[in-house]
Amino acid sequence: MKNNYVFKNLANKEFVLGTDKQDIFFNMLDVMRKGNLTLFTQSFSDLVYLLEKDSYYIAHHLIVYKGKKAIFAGQLVRAFKAQLIDFIQHAINHDDLRPFLISSIFSQDYKRVFYLTEEGFYLYDVK
Repeated sequence: MKNNYVFKNLANKEFVLGTDKQDIFFNMLDVMRKGNLTLFTQSFSDLVYLLEKDSYYIAHHLIVYKGKKAIFAGQLVRAFKAQLIDFIQHAINHDDLRPFLISSIFSQDYKRVFYLTEEGFYLYDVK
């Protein structure tokens, strides 16, 4: 399965490549799997105030399997908060919101992850 989604509307992005991409994505996914759902909303504006850091990772949530091994097949980029908010707002307004995982770049343990879908917006954390 080829993923052609490349975050073209996200300004000033920096792609994360190689094993870092896999590690960061699966760390984010672990927070969703093992963490607590602390917020669910259907309004993106309810999450904006929770984006407290200046820089974030955003990953297209796309996993493929090779045998029993899970492989992250999406793209992972670094972006500044202002551009990230503009990107998400544009995607919502143009009915192009994909499943995304978002976490702070400066969070060493990826303790807080935002999960965005067409159905709603979720916040997971691990304490």
